[in-house]
Amino acid sequence: MKNLKILPLSALVLSFAFTLVTSCQNDEAEITTNEIEAQASLSVTTVNQSQALLAILAVNPELKEIGWDAKIDPKTWPGVTSISNVVRALEISTSALVTLPKEIEGLKYLKTLTINNSSLTTLPIEIGALTELEILNLGQNQLTEIPEEIESLTRLEKLLLYSNNLQSIPSTIGKLKKLKGLSLRNNQLYTLPGEVKNLKNLRWINLENNEFHILPIALEELTNLPSQNILSTGNPITALDKEQAQLLLKILSKYPQLENQGWDITRDPKDWNGINTKDDFDYIETNKIQKLSISGNFITTIPQEIFQISTIGILRVTNTSITKVPKEIENLRLYDLDLSNNALTELPYSIRNLTSILYLRLDSNQLTSLPYSISKFTYLEHLSATNNPLQNVPQAICDLGPSHAFDSFVIKVDDGVLCSTSGSVPPDHYIDDHL
Repeated sequence: MKNLKILPLSALVLSFAFTLVTSCQNDEAEITTNEIEAQASLSVTTVNQSQALLAILAVNPELKEIGWDAKIDPKTWPGVTSISNVVRALEISTSALVTLPKEIEGLKYLKTLTINNSSLTTLPIEIGALTELEILNLGQNQLTEIPEEIESLTRLEKLLLYSNNLQSIPSTIGKLKKLKGLSLRNNQLYTLPGEVKNLKNLRWINLENNEFHILPIALEELTNLPSQNILSTGNPITALDKEQAQLLLKILSKYPQLENQGWDITRDPKDWNGINTKDDFDYIETNKIQKLSISGNFITTIPQEIFQISTIGILRVTNTSITKVPKEIENLRLYDLDLSNNALTELPYSIRNLTSILYLRLDSNQLTSLPYSISKFTYLEHLSATNNPLQNVPQAICDLGPSHAFDSFVIKVDDGVLCSTSGSVPPDHYIDDHL
C-alpha cells in the first residue's frame, strides 16, 4: 500500500472505516490522505442530514402518517430526494408539520426546500445555514415574519412566501442578488423595504391580495423587471395620481417622523393628515393633491418632491427648522402659502413668480426684510409678517392697498414697522429687472 496514512476514526465514520479496510485488501489501491478526509466528511454529513430529518420528525410526530418512520433510513422517506447519498431536496406538504427545529441547519446541501400547505408560524434562524438553496417555497403556512438570516441564502433564485400572515419583509432580502422570482401574494403587506431595489435580477414579483395603497418605490429601480410582471391586483391601491403618491412616499422616507402626524402607509394617502385632494374653487374631489401641509422641527428643508406636485394650490410648511425656501417654489401655482413659525432668514428671489398668491403668511420667523417682488402680487389679499425682526416694509408693498384689485387687502406687521421710501430702487427689484 502506498501513501496510506492511518487516521483516528470517530464513531460517526465507523461505516467508512469498514469500506476503507475492504478497499485496502487490494494491493493496487492507492488512497491518499485527502481522499480519506473527503469521504470521512461525506459520512459525517450523511449522519448530520439523517439527524436533521429525525429531529424534524421528533417535533412533528404526525409526519408518521405520510411515511416518515424512524426505523428506516430517513433519506428514503417520502419527500426526501437524495443524490449520491446527499439530501438535495425536501418537500413536505401537510398540516402535520407545525415547526422546524434548529437542526434543519444539518441539511446544508439542500437545493430545494418546499414546505407548503403546512402549519408553520415561525422559522428558525438556522434557516440561514442552507446556503446552497436555489428554491425556497414556504407558501400556504401561517408565518408572521421571516428571519433576517435569510440574507445568507445568496444562491436563492426563487422565493415563494405566498398565503401567509406576513406584515413585513426584512431589509436583508436585498442581499439575495440572484433572486429571479418572488411571490408574496395573499399576505398582509403594505410596503416593502427599500433594499428590494438591489434585486437587479428579479424578473417577476407577485404582490396580489395584500394591503398596498401605493406600490413600492423600490420596484421602479429594477430595470430588468417588466411592469407587466409586477402583479398587484386585489390591493386597495389609492385613487391618488400614481406619480404624486410615489412622491409622498419619498417624502415619508426622508422624514419618517411624519408617521406620528398621520402619514400612515397602512392608510390611503388621500386620507393622510395634511393631504387634501378637493378643489377649493369647484368644490369637487379630484385624484391630485390640492393642499399639502407638513410641520415638525425635524424638518430642516422643504422636500424637493413637493415642488414636483404642480397641482398644489395651498402649501403650509409651519413649525419647522427651515431657514431658507428653495428657489424651486416657483414651480407651484400657489394661491395660499403659509410659512409661519419657522426659522426663515430670507425669501428667494424666485418668489416673484408666485403672482397668483392671495394669502401669504410669514409670521414668527427671522426675516429682517421683505422682498420688493411681493409688490407684484396683484391678487394679494392678506400679507402677515408679525413677530419678525423687520425694520420696515418696502413702500411698493404698502401701496398695494389703494391700488389693489381687491378692496380687502390686509397687511399685518408688528407695531413700529413702517413703510420705507428710502433708496430709489430696492436691491431685489433691480435683480428682478435684470434676470
